[in-house]
Amino acid sequence: MHHLKKESGFSAIEVVLVAVLIAAVGVAGYLGFENYAKSAANSQPYTTSSSSPTPALTAASTYKAAAAMQSLGFNFSLQYPSSWKINDTGPSGSSGGPLVIFTPAEVANVSVRTLPCISVSASIENTAQTLQGYIAEQDGIRVTDLTTGNQSSPISTVKSSKDLTISGLSGVERQVVRTGETATTTQTFLKGSANKSPSGPGTNFYELDSCPNTDQNTIDAVIASFKAS
Repeated sequence: MHHLKKESGFSAIEVVLVAVLIAAVGVAGYLGFENYAKSAANSQPYTTSSSSPTPALTAASTYKAAAAMQSLGFNFSLQYPSSWKINDTGPSGSSGGPLVIFTPAEVANVSVRTLPCISVSASIENTAQTLQGYIAEQDGIRVTDLTTGNQSSPISTVKSSKDLTISGLSGVERQVVRTGETATTTQTFLKGSANKSPSGPGTNFYELDSCPNTDQNTIDAVIASFKAS
């Protein structure tokens, strides 16, 4: 009589089934992790890395709004390069210009943007005005070419735009090319607090602009130091 010998181990079919099962579990796990990673990435708001240092000037002085500006309800301060000059006595000789402009040398006319500079302008707007509405309002201002008499927007190209918060003030920073210029400059809009002067009621809005050939690190440091109350 022949006795059947019981073979030990797995048959070929069993091995194939186990391999298929392991592969299926692996694929399912990979897809599940990939979907989780995408979901986590999409659900987290963008934040600035805590390792990124706040821009700072090597040698800085602090500027506080002149008494004439404060009487209009514009109470702000910022840091600027110590070697630069302050022009805050109406250097343009006309209304509607910057409240103050910082330059390496004194200027007689703020409309001449040949030197590196950072300027601060301000406006009292209706309390219902939004930041985007204010920016659109400024973009809608028409600039007249003194040679041709043609009118155009002060900004010819907006290259980039991002939201930011400076000392609790919500704002928008743009990289722009101004009409008549070829260099990219920085333009920052900030929404301030309620204007409490007799010039009000309303909300203060601030605009910080740079001139061509202004060092970007200097621009970033001045903007980061801006405070308004």
